Amino acid sequence: MADKYKRYIIFLFGVALIITVVILITRGCEKHAPSPIELTDTITESFPVPLPSKDIAYYIPSPQITNLYLKKLGIYPNKTLVNPYTNIEKYTTSESEALMLGVFVVDLGYINLYREDESTENYIKAISRLARDIGLGSVFSSDVYRRLMQLRNNQDSLQHYLSFLIVTSNDYLRTNAQQRLATLVVTGAWIESFYLLCQTYKDETSSDLLTFLYQQKYILDNLIQAVKIYYKTSSTFDYIIDTLIEMAYNFDVLDFRYTYKNPAITREKDIYVVHNSCEISGSATALEKILNLSEELRNKIVQ
Repeated sequence: MADKYKRYIIFLFGVALIITVVILITRGCEKHAPSPIELTDTITESFPVPLPSKDIAYYIPSPQITNLYLKKLGIYPNKTLVNPYTNIEKYTTSESEALMLGVFVVDLGYINLYREDESTENYIKAISRLARDIGLGSVFSSDVYRRLMQLRNNQDSLQHYLSFLIVTSNDYLRTNAQQRLATLVVTGAWIESFYLLCQTYKDETSSDLLTFLYQQKYILDNLIQAVKIYYKTSSTFDYIIDTLIEMAYNFDVLDFRYTYKNPAITREKDIYVVHNSCEISGSATALEKILNLSEELRNKIVQ
């Protein structure tokens, strides 16, 4: 148990570091609006840390980061984007239930931005049911249910607790020889998180959101490494993997350029600020393709 919490603390530290770097570097970047034909904008630098695929939940940052970042920007997008909890009856296979557990965990954090107690409670119930159905009853216990209900009015604490549950679920499933389901839970969570981010960008088209969207490239690369071992094991995995790889190809056609200023890092009170000028350019059709693929993939897995 102590080892699990130690790893979770390391995970949280990594998440906090990523959020801090995203926010601080973005402050120092020069902003450029994308043109209809050629895309030029700023992007922050991110360093993926390759770890063994069995640690997928530890080296793929929590999808809840997107919800926290939207809150940080003061953006409250269309709440109808989430997968309705009433759809739970449609998911009857272990693969679809594992995917939807990840999806609903993200949706719970997302819908909670609106402080709708009834909707939040219904998503908590849906998550608990899916967890039991795929053998996670001991992880999503009655105590966990009560804890989720207690935290529904504390947005930040709920987001962190949901991240903890993703990690704990991953550990439990892998310990019990359910690596496929563990991978699907994390994959479903990322797909939903990225979909919500892309749809929000379509409505907001802000430079900050675009920069954050570009950063998902590194997480996507790590996710592909984790799921590709299941290629040709099921039609579900095949579709997901093929689509993720196509997304990655479109990210790869974009050109990243960085120029660091002197000094590169300064300290403002208790905050370290990274100063750089960073630019990304490439065909705007690549971004449009990424947005469309995200929507197609997400809608396919929830149908």
